[in-house]
Amino acid sequence: MSDVPNIIKSWAEYLGADLPPAKNVVFKRKVRHTMEWIRGGETILPQRFIKTTFPAYTQEVQEVQDQEGNSTWIPGKKDWHALHVEIHDLEDNDDPIYPILAEQYDAMSDPSKIDSLNRFDMKIRKYNGVGEQIGELNLSNCFCSAVNFGELGWNDPPFLELAMRYDSVNVDYTNP
Repeated sequence: MSDVPNIIKSWAEYLGADLPPAKNVVFKRKVRHTMEWIRGGETILPQRFIKTTFPAYTQEVQEVQDQEGNSTWIPGKKDWHALHVEIHDLEDNDDPIYPILAEQYDAMSDPSKIDSLNRFDMKIRKYNGVGEQIGELNLSNCFCSAVNFGELGWNDPPFLELAMRYDSVNVDYTNP
């Protein structure tokens, strides 16, 4: 799936669009996101389409008053909120995400493995409706803090909902 712009452009061709279309022509959604997991410079989970939220944080503040009662606010520590990701294009039981999730679960169930949570870096790319990359988020030191496997019914398409924790975010938007 490393050829994401071509996949989106193939969809545009399927709809009968004459490429390259105008930048304001949108197909199905205005933006799409892909996710890729990287550990030690190697891709451990290839790029795939996802639904996601934007990273958010809460920052502590401390009020300091002088002798006259004037207040000054001092910013404190940032607490990054969990990033929620939905993966809908699971191929089968051999999908590479399952061993990674099992590895994380094993580390949490055995206290001796806590130091080796096998964290990874996550790259989220944002594409417009015609397949042009318009932004990138780089999240460092990620791990899954919650996993929801959905209803697991016979008629329901398989999907995963993940809550990701991370240390920091680097945002690069070339054309917001």
